[in-house]
Amino acid sequence: MIKRVFIAFWSAFFCLTQNVLAIESNHHHESQVDVDYLAVKSGAWSDELIWQRGELPKSGASVLIPSGVIVEVRSQVQAQFETVNVQGTLRFDGEFSSRLVMRTLMIARDAGLFIGSPDKPVKNRL
Repeated sequence: MIKRVFIAFWSAFFCLTQNVLAIESNHHHESQVDVDYLAVKSGAWSDELIWQRGELPKSGASVLIPSGVIVEVRSQVQAQFETVNVQGTLRFDGEFSSRLVMRTLMIARDAGLFIGSPDKPVKNRL
């Protein structure tokens, strides 16, 4: 059952993204990436205080989660992003119905992408 839910979720998740890229380097590329919104501290995506501009990222933006920063998605984010570049950690909490849509998701080799957990898997709502 858990395997079926996991596979169904991943199928739905990747349908929401057009490209998923893995950065094949141990070096961080924050300075080489065109970034509209930078997460400056850990917290919930929906918390304006974690973003350098003090506002939530807007549709069409490029977002960077740098090394050492953990951003948790705990809601249905309505904006749709051009790029989400994860150098730190992006976590979808299994306790919440969450949504994050982007054209390109980049995950650095030493970064983390967590969608639920074995103890609290994301529920299949397909």
